[in-house]
Amino acid sequence: MALPTPPGKRIGRPALIGVDRIVDVAGEIGLADLSMSEVARRLGVKTASLYGHVGGIDDLRERVVVRLFESFELPDAGHLDLRGIAFEVGRSLRRLLRQHPGLADAVLRSTPEPVFRQYLETVQLYVDRGVDPAVGALIGEDVAGFVFSYDRVDLSASIETHHSDALRWPERPDGTTVDPDDVFEWTLAAHLDGVIGAIERDDLPWNRPP
Repeated sequence: MALPTPPGKRIGRPALIGVDRIVDVAGEIGLADLSMSEVARRLGVKTASLYGHVGGIDDLRERVVVRLFESFELPDAGHLDLRGIAFEVGRSLRRLLRQHPGLADAVLRSTPEPVFRQYLETVQLYVDRGVDPAVGALIGEDVAGFVFSYDRVDLSASIETHHSDALRWPERPDGTTVDPDDVFEWTLAAHLDGVIGAIERDDLPWNRPP
């Protein structure tokens, strides 16, 4: 008579794992809750066995970041002007960060080379619209900095927690609450109006007196 299998034990050969499978599971867990022990638990292996495939939690986190940014699509710039491209890049980037909690912190902690290459691709979109590469890099840095800073502070949640007559999330004249995504897009558009306006006036950091 066969003995019952103890809880957590597998019958037969050990599970086969590889880097891609480990990264898949890590992505399912999410960067905000990622740990080597949880990845191992879901794969049904010992934590130590993961180190034969990835260097550790930082290496695994970086691989997940790269995987997530592979899904980041640059806008179709065919019909867009400089401001339109920057707006669509900012909107797409925020969507990616919102879908994956912890991604912003992971990128700010360490930016993998493939992610930086994607940043350079966005800069090229601006250069293709006729601006100097230095100006293109300025726009790219500005948009990324704006989105990362904006998304790390969830003001709507803070207002909901500390609601008072003096502090309310914006409402339309009919009393309905404005969607936070609409507020973000309005804020981004207003910000870019200022940035693109300064570029058109040639009011650039290196043109200002010391």
